[in-house]
Amino acid sequence: MLFIAVDDLNNWAGCLGGHPDARTPNLDRLAKRGTLFTAAHCPSPLCAASRTAVFTGLEAYTSGIYANQEDFREYYPEMETLPQRFRAEGYHTMGVGKLFHIPDPGSFDEHVQHGQANLRHKRSDDSWGFLRPLHHRDMFNWGPLDVRPSQMFDVKVVRSVEEFLTRDYDRPFFLAAGLFQPHLPWFVPAEYFEPFPPEEITMPLVKPNDLRDVPRLARWTVGALSRRVNQLVIRNNQARKAVASYLAAMAYMDDNLGKILRALRNSAYADDTLVVLWSDHGHLLGEKDHWGKHALWEQATQVPLVVKGPGIAEGVRCAVPVTLIHLYPTLLDLCGLTPKTGLDGRSLVPLIRHPDAAWDVPAIMNYGQSLSVRSDRWRYTRYSDGAEELYDHQHDPHEWDNMAAAGPLYNEVKTRLAATLPTRLHPAVSHPTDPLPDDA
Repeated sequence: MLFIAVDDLNNWAGCLGGHPDARTPNLDRLAKRGTLFTAAHCPSPLCAASRTAVFTGLEAYTSGIYANQEDFREYYPEMETLPQRFRAEGYHTMGVGKLFHIPDPGSFDEHVQHGQANLRHKRSDDSWGFLRPLHHRDMFNWGPLDVRPSQMFDVKVVRSVEEFLTRDYDRPFFLAAGLFQPHLPWFVPAEYFEPFPPEEITMPLVKPNDLRDVPRLARWTVGALSRRVNQLVIRNNQARKAVASYLAAMAYMDDNLGKILRALRNSAYADDTLVVLWSDHGHLLGEKDHWGKHALWEQATQVPLVVKGPGIAEGVRCAVPVTLIHLYPTLLDLCGLTPKTGLDGRSLVPLIRHPDAAWDVPAIMNYGQSLSVRSDRWRYTRYSDGAEELYDHQHDPHEWDNMAAAGPLYNEVKTRLAATLPTRLHPAVSHPTDPLPDDA
């Protein structure tokens, strides 16, 4: 198995039709060769909470791991992670790059944790002085780099994957690879910026005063830092450069993904390896005056999810809303391994085999102890203080109009969707249950 995690990759990829200027040919090609879940969502729009949920099979509201600072091993030292489960079933397990937010080398027989070199001083364009008022400016930043590819984190990941795939194995393997881009800062080699002249790219549609009808806690959750970023970006006419930089980082990611897939095609394992690609969460780029994740809106939660391999039909698109919490049981099922009890997810194999099959499992996300559920038409969010948002994606795909207080016609929808949310939430193990994004 080749298990590929991508950081901060939203729904702009070409296979999802999210942005007309996105260049993701390798991801698009992979999607055509297997099952693409076109309505997949992260468990939580935050790195540690989402990745912990994927690798443990437990939602944050089950484990209490809500924030980036929390190492799940400190609280669950005996937890059997997904790669550990494969190892127990006889697989050789390998991990390289960013997988867990806080590395967990014990999950793998072999673990390569490449360091991310500090390349900020090598930017070929140092025009981002407008960000100096931000104490997080080293993170919220972007620009072309004049560096050798070998200095880049993701290139090191690719080379490790290539080396792993040249070996001879006497048993099945589980190889997990984590690509860092398009996570901030968007520093990638200059050549990836060339196809995206800022003055020519398509900008996301933004509604003025879009936060006017969202609850107070929604605005607080986004955080003062993001509001300050938005003010600085708009005031200094930097929005186009920021969006172009994200597109450049996506293109860079896709190029590295292509190298990984090419290494698999050229290996002895090309015909019998299951390939799974996912992103830990999405990312907003100015929508709702927000630059980041840390929010229960569509752009922050929707992610690519592709499953390709032996026995999986090509060119299948499944539009059923699901979340990544189902990956753990799904992979055990696809590989014919012993099912594991106590997981929060359910195998997606019925949808992989029959994408229109009945599916009665709600797609639930959380940020702290605020919860959101996505149906085929609606997104309903209930914040930890009881405030609500309701969006009708049939008529409002941008989530511009909060219908939660629009009158009795929507009460039945809210009641029905609210009934799918969990009623018992694990307290945070060490951190406030609604973590400020400034701390993430």
